Amino acid sequence: MKIASKPTLLEHLPHLVEKNYVTCRKEGQKKIYSVNYSKIGNTKKYVDMETNLIHFFAKNKECFFSLPVNEQVTGVLRFLCMKKLYELQTRIALELDPHSFEKQFGVLFWTNPVLENIEVWLIEKCVEDEKYREEILKVTDGLLEPSRQQVLKTKVKLW
Repeated sequence: MKIASKPTLLEHLPHLVEKNYVTCRKEGQKKIYSVNYSKIGNTKKYVDMETNLIHFFAKNKECFFSLPVNEQVTGVLRFLCMKKLYELQTRIALELDPHSFEKQFGVLFWTNPVLENIEVWLIEKCVEDEKYREEILKVTDGLLEPSRQQVLKTKVKLW
């Protein structure tokens, strides 16, 4: 299997060595490069988390729709709110340490569209099923009104 052309590989190796993903040692005239598996392990952890999320969502779609509509909507809201808060935390952490691979990957993870599958399911079902759409809109209107009132009461206007 061809991984990369020699010029491309030679271009990237110094960066990989600098970030400690690859180690380099000299043996006579040769440079011997080796993968630093302890560092790569973090990458594998995030890839595994994403794979697990995809499988989790695939398995739980039926379970999600078996819930009452108001629980579906509040579940989506809680999940998306949690996702945005984690995204905010990881973006702040990345700003403080922009060279951290773990923090870069954290931002990639929390901005991953896979995490929005649950919202996509709800939207798709609303498009397909008029009665379901009416129920969802009724529940979302009921949840929006108190929030809208709270925003209007704040002394600092957001818009």
